[in-house]
Amino acid sequence: MIKLTQKILILSLFLFSGNFYAQRIGEIVPDTAQVIFPPVQIGGEFIFSENGFGAGFFYEHNFTNLTRGFINFSISEQKSENEFERYDYWGRPYTIGKVNRVYGMPLIFGVSRRLFSEVLTDNFRPFVSGGIGPSVTVTTPYNREFFSSLKYARAYPTGGAFIAFGANVGVSRTKLLGLELRYEYQHIFGSGVETLYQVYKKDFGTFMIILKVGGFY
Repeated sequence: MIKLTQKILILSLFLFSGNFYAQRIGEIVPDTAQVIFPPVQIGGEFIFSENGFGAGFFYEHNFTNLTRGFINFSISEQKSENEFERYDYWGRPYTIGKVNRVYGMPLIFGVSRRLFSEVLTDNFRPFVSGGIGPSVTVTTPYNREFFSSLKYARAYPTGGAFIAFGANVGVSRTKLLGLELRYEYQHIFGSGVETLYQVYKKDFGTFMIILKVGGFY
């Protein structure tokens, strides 16, 4: 999984290092007016981490041309640090002692701030963001097939938060493309969830690579 994540990151960086609208990323800002983008940004997220894959949705609204508020909802798999995946004779993955699949579903409210706007062109817009909000952790029994296990799902109240650094690219006023490196933390209230046999976890922290695709409105 680590190798897969590295390949995805390298591919994403390669895509963003191309020539967008005849300007190179990181070029010093010329003496031209700053692009004013539409105030609303809506789109989806593709999540890659050592725990697996996930997906999300975001809604962002500009307070100023440099600061925006956002609402973010995502679903991704969580794992204990003691989980080690193996493969059977037919190449199917399994984890010894695993009791439950665990999924985090945070709803995060936060603020994002654009960086270096006076130095870099609008073609490359780095930002830092962070937020906090309610979350739900859902478990399904590992000893059952994925779809059949859904009817045995259990939900646990959780709190979530994340911090992130990333960049949006291009000067299109209709399409949005970005890459984000995120650390997400979730705390389960109560006794936690059983991940491995007799191993209960209340806290999950995960580094993620996020590919953001959406549009301006």
